Amino acid sequence: MTDTFHDATHKAASNIPKTGDDVAELGARMAARASDTADAVRKTIRDTADAAGSTLEQVGARTDEMTDAAMKKGAELQTALTAEIRSSPLLAVGIAFGIGFLFAQISRAT
Repeated sequence: MTDTFHDATHKAASNIPKTGDDVAELGARMAARASDTADAVRKTIRDTADAAGSTLEQVGARTDEMTDAAMKKGAELQTALTAEIRSSPLLAVGIAFGIGFLFAQISRAT
């Protein structure tokens, strides 16, 4: 019985370096996977930020175009209105008086 215990102890003791090597190898593989995962996450974040930046630049450019178009249309309307007022000043005064009268009636009613 003592020989069996001694053999088992000897066998277990001889496996300790192998188990230590296995643990070290497992730790190295886990570290490599963690590093790969961290790299993938960084790349995904970087790609997402780049895509968001690109989209924001496009939205900004489109907003600038819309602002320019609105400013141009406003200037065209102002020019057209000025031309109409100059061509028919009495009509313009009559329309302004009528609009003012309507506003006065509405404000008195409320």
